[in-house]
Amino acid sequence: TCPTSPPMGCWGLTAAMARAMDMKEAGNIQFKSKNYQQAIELYSRAAALDPSCAVYFCNRSACYAALSDWPGARRSWPRAAAHRSPRLPPCDATRMYLWRSFLARC
Repeated sequence: TCPTSPPMGCWGLTAAMARAMDMKEAGNIQFKSKNYQQAIELYSRAAALDPSCAVYFCNRSACYAALSDWPGARRSWPRAAAHRSPRLPPCDATRMYLWRSFLARC
């Protein structure tokens, strides 16, 4: 598994990328607590800091889906699906494929 907050400079991470990862982790905590609106805000801030990471968009899409906001989920999805990030672990690539398949049916 990938570390959640690697040291600066590890894998070429910038300060903004490291901050984005911290935002994602905070968003994950909010998501698990079912605070979906707060999680959306955190994932959006993470995506603004590092728009090259598809996971932030995918997670935001999942929040909208948890709120049954299917248009919001679909709006976030293309940003996630458009990425071909070398930083995306295979488990996340599989999750994104399954999520895309699900949203296509909504």
